[in-house]
Amino acid sequence: MGKTVKHNNLRSFKKAQEGDYKKMSFVCRGCTMRGREQIWQGFISSIAGKWDQENDNSYMTLEEEPENRYDPNAIMVVCRGEFFGTMGYVGKEYTKAVKEVLDRCECYRLDMEDDQECGNREINLVLIWK
Repeated sequence: MGKTVKHNNLRSFKKAQEGDYKKMSFVCRGCTMRGREQIWQGFISSIAGKWDQENDNSYMTLEEEPENRYDPNAIMVVCRGEFFGTMGYVGKEYTKAVKEVLDRCECYRLDMEDDQECGNREINLVLIWK
């Protein structure tokens, strides 16, 4: 695997006012390729069915992959913790906007919009940052 640029995922936000952080939705693709569906299923299991975006954190991180042979702008969505692996990639039409956020924020939080999407080829994620 080539060089990656890892970013700091915030484990949880303290109770914050709506104006204290910003949100952006984007699509993660390739979620069922090469056994990735099992990683997503493991991730959903690891939050024990308690879907609470205010308190639970995903353990998902974003990693830029400049040496990706198909797309030097690729950004991997990676699962950390007990279930580890590439979960998919940020959709090409979102990579520029996601990179701009990553370049200016110190930390972020990444969540699924709906845990029922697990098993789909595309999953909607939410990037939250201060």
